[in-house]
Amino acid sequence: MEQKINTYGKVAVLTYNKIKNQNITLEEKDITNLWKETCRELELTESTTNKGCPKNAFIGVLKLLPLNIIWKDKEIKEKSNIFYSQKAVEILKNNKNKEYSNTELWKEVLKELNIENKRHNSQMNVVLALWDYIK
Repeated sequence: MEQKINTYGKVAVLTYNKIKNQNITLEEKDITNLWKETCRELELTESTTNKGCPKNAFIGVLKLLPLNIIWKDKEIKEKSNIFYSQKAVEILKNNKNKEYSNTELWKEVLKELNIENKRHNSQMNVVLALWDYIK
């Protein structure tokens, strides 16, 4: 199902395209800078630009892709937005015939991770926008 993407989904897709068009090896800090650059180009507020949940969900998805990026060599913590987004991609891969809304996917992530009552904060908007765009 093609989701109607929100602001963060749009930022994710546009930033992903910038990354794909780079002919150099990028570092994790470059990804953050490209995300912020895209937000500025879309004339988003500073608080929207600096919101960590969707940006970190974006990084989580990118870490699963064969891109020319050097990642900081640190363990991905459970109960982090990077981890949530990677779990969401795993769920999508295992259920290719199922269509998820942002809320449904978030509930499935929480269920699989045995987490109660954690608020969705646009992480799944990023995951679903990239999932629809890249597949």
